[in-house]
Amino acid sequence: RRLGSVVLRPGLRFDAYGRFGSALSPSFAASAPLHPRLRWRASAGRAFRVPTFTELYYRDPNHQASSDLRPETAWGADTGLDLTLAGGTTARLTAFGRWEAQVIDWVRPSATERWHTANVRELRTRGVETSLARKLGPIEAQARYTWLESRAPALELQSKYALAFSRHAFGLDVRARLPASLLVSPALEYRRKADGRNWWRLDLRLLRPRGRFELYVDCHNLTNARYQEVLGVDLPGRSFGLGVRAALR
Repeated sequence: RRLGSVVLRPGLRFDAYGRFGSALSPSFAASAPLHPRLRWRASAGRAFRVPTFTELYYRDPNHQASSDLRPETAWGADTGLDLTLAGGTTARLTAFGRWEAQVIDWVRPSATERWHTANVRELRTRGVETSLARKLGPIEAQARYTWLESRAPALELQSKYALAFSRHAFGLDVRARLPASLLVSPALEYRRKADGRNWWRLDLRLLRPRGRFELYVDCHNLTNARYQEVLGVDLPGRSFGLGVRAALR
């Protein structure tokens, strides 16, 4: 709905499950210009998530899922500014918060016991996200940074997921046009976890359009960095992929 220069976007979602009951999730977003080059935006909404099959039934020598889990619920809100500068430069700044209840996580009292799933009560998250993008002829570049903080006041257990967040994340994405209609897109990312673990990762894509088709080559983790998003689980090293994408009209 437009009211002059103000844009309003209300929303409503309804979920119903025979086992987990029903949930009504409203949302609302708004944006408005503050200046010809500056726009304000904000949104808020409720979320509802039922447990996955793995969270309910998975079992191995080190993990024991619980079949009596309850759904997660959450409220989230954000507000931010978008600034358009001369010369094709855009800047974005967003502050956000999330308040979650009945959060599902793998937890354990000590390292000598098995991980088990549980609703770990509350999780409070806040953060800031920024980005700066610039277009210079055939080259487009964007730098981005996110700061994140999550707390679980009632959680006095070892947590596998809920508190394994990246406190600092920096990224640099570039897209450049080369001769022979080639597009090259390197993406550099740095992450630092709340427990101090950190790593750099470099991905690269080469793409060549041919009519309705696009041929591409991907290289993931080009420097073969060793890292773990979840403690104890090594993620893949360097890998390559070939692909074709078609546009059907």
